[in-house]
Amino acid sequence: LQAVDEQVLAKIAAVRARVRRHVWSQLALRPGGFRWLTVAGKVLHRWVVIDMDATIITAASKKQGASA
Repeated sequence: LQAVDEQVLAKIAAVRARVRRHVWSQLALRPGGFRWLTVAGKVLHRWVVIDMDATIITAASKKQGASA
């Protein structure tokens, strides 16, 4: 994190902006949404769902009453 300076932050911002432009351009091709998206039996017509992968990080919690 010590290497993150204004130049690095500017590069990160530029990449984020480029990705946002790409995603919105792809979404513009589907103005009606994706009709096959269904959650709890409800079709999510005109909804946009972005599924992001994440890394599971195991962590211990010493809070009172905490459980796995």
